[in-house]
Amino acid sequence: MASWYGHESPNRHTADGEVFIADGISAAHKTFPLPSVAEVTNLDNGKTIRVRVNDRGPFSDGRIIDLSRGAAKALGVYTTGTAKVRVKFLGPAEPLPAQPVYARPSGDDQSFIVQLGAFSQESNAQRAQEKMDGARIDRRGEFYIVYLGPYTGADAAESHRQDSIDAGFTSAILKRAE
Repeated sequence: MASWYGHESPNRHTADGEVFIADGISAAHKTFPLPSVAEVTNLDNGKTIRVRVNDRGPFSDGRIIDLSRGAAKALGVYTTGTAKVRVKFLGPAEPLPAQPVYARPSGDDQSFIVQLGAFSQESNAQRAQEKMDGARIDRRGEFYIVYLGPYTGADAAESHRQDSIDAGFTSAILKRAE
């Protein structure tokens, strides 16, 4: 069984020292080396994603993995809270760069990006980028993040997220620029 977590402070650090990003694609596991990459398949709906395992948990009996809110949404676990899953260890993950390309401008604490997707293969990220004008790619460890922005204010970013959903990126999420 998998569950999800995302109510922590935006400045909380994961067990391996990374900043916990609730709307990112990450997970907590009791024994996998940190950081690592795992493939998680929701056995109820057949969806599969790759997650960055950078935290310890879950701490509830019968659960094998805790997904970040973003991973839970991508896998279809967010609304149900839990799901039967298959978890496959894929290997160690590369360390994250010190700061992502989409870092917010200095002194601006209200910048947001629209994350269109996270891909383990650069070619898939490039195909996604080509489908949306203004989309950019940022490599974060094992993943290629395709995003729009940054935008000043959540309302402006949300407008672009809605445009992204209309363009076929139905799992687009709004994130604070780091």
